Amino acid sequence: MALNEAGTDLPLARPEVIERHGFLPAVGESKHNPDGLPVGFVKEGRADWIGFSCAGCHTSQVNYNGVGYRIDGAGMMGTYKGLLLELMAALDEAVQDPHFDGFAHRVLGKKHNAKRAAALRVELLESQRRVQAYINVTKTEVSGGYGRVDALGGLFNHAFAIQMGMPENFRPLRSPVSYPSLWDANRSDRTQWNGFSQNDGFGRIARDISQALGVWGQVDVQGGPNKVAYASSIKVESMIESEERLRSLRSPPWPDAFPPIDSALATRGKALYEAQCLSCHELVDPVDPKRALQTVMVPLDEIGTDRNLAEEFEGAVFKTGPLEGRTKLASDERFGPEARGHEILLNLLRGVILGQLPDASAEILLAARQKRSGPLTDPGTNDGEELLAYRARALNGVWATAPLLHNGSVPTLYELMKPAAERSATFWTGSKEFDPVEVGIVKKPMPGGFLLDTSLDGNSNAGHEYGTGLSDEDRWAIVEFVKTL
Repeated sequence: MALNEAGTDLPLARPEVIERHGFLPAVGESKHNPDGLPVGFVKEGRADWIGFSCAGCHTSQVNYNGVGYRIDGAGMMGTYKGLLLELMAALDEAVQDPHFDGFAHRVLGKKHNAKRAAALRVELLESQRRVQAYINVTKTEVSGGYGRVDALGGLFNHAFAIQMGMPENFRPLRSPVSYPSLWDANRSDRTQWNGFSQNDGFGRIARDISQALGVWGQVDVQGGPNKVAYASSIKVESMIESEERLRSLRSPPWPDAFPPIDSALATRGKALYEAQCLSCHELVDPVDPKRALQTVMVPLDEIGTDRNLAEEFEGAVFKTGPLEGRTKLASDERFGPEARGHEILLNLLRGVILGQLPDASAEILLAARQKRSGPLTDPGTNDGEELLAYRARALNGVWATAPLLHNGSVPTLYELMKPAAERSATFWTGSKEFDPVEVGIVKKPMPGGFLLDTSLDGNSNAGHEYGTGLSDEDRWAIVEFVKTL
């Protein structure tokens, strides 16, 4: 809140900067947000430090006819990396004289003196170091642009290279994916694009811990061979509360102010959907308080979409460093010098839970050693074949989640019904303008936008050629029906 945008005397946190990177500024001030912080940005503890919550990346907005519609739980059309680079430039400038003096006075106010300013500079330098380290381990070979990030690759890098103190575990990122929608996430048996995160038992919390660990969460894995509980900055109790609140989130209905749905065409589309789509994309009642979703995992060779995410997650092997020689929490085996990435990750997640929920420790360890299903067992079976697949999600609310496919490579629902060769080879992202006809983003160029090139590695728009042999009239009928979900 006290940083200035680099090269200016203007606050870094002003709405123009936030909107430039696709995040959502507050709509006025409120009792719970007196500082008018952007969506997902929160103050906690000390009033001069800002945190970042799940809502920052999982709240979106679509604009139609001059009106913006906020969508709770949908993936944002923003560039997290762009905001980080802007933050880094501001930090680099703030630590230098004479800029630091102004920064220190803005933070300390009437409490400013030489001793406090010196202590503040130490804290600022540590923040600068941490942000730069995070930027270093999230370097990409394929830019995500707006609305995409290599979440799992970034998680592996941050957890295994930084938190475990093993820089040799760093890998350039090449699997950008869309920020997924969160409605019904904790009502599904599996989550994540490749379905590796199971939701029974402590799975919902483990999923949240992994997301926090992939961004800024700190965890201490150092210690002796018998250490199984890890101290961390992650607030597990708060995540339990968040998961309970998330159960009340439902998918957004088609807004009344949008062009009305053609009921006759949608009825025809429902029959086509049941014949062409229902085997993978189940129909759910979004207001049923007891709704539960069963995941359909579609093997890579069948779905035919970009393979990078699934293959790199399943096949990644890393140095175990401080974990070498320790007993794995899901078995009686010990870690050798190397292990598969998801094996190390699950061990870290269990350790964080054990570090903060001591009353549940015995139950967790018992479940782990008995290899019960859920987050306490390794997700891959049959030599990892189960992980070489993508999860087919229910399509309620999908109208608000374009671009589509796991890597955001198809701009509209109508295009997804077409053969891959007929889909847009390039299109612009960054705009919040909504196309209610094709159902997705408006593909026109925009100032400061990102041109997504589907010919690049990780960006392929191939695959998911289901129903592509239908007539154009049938495709439009299915699109019309999906608007009703």
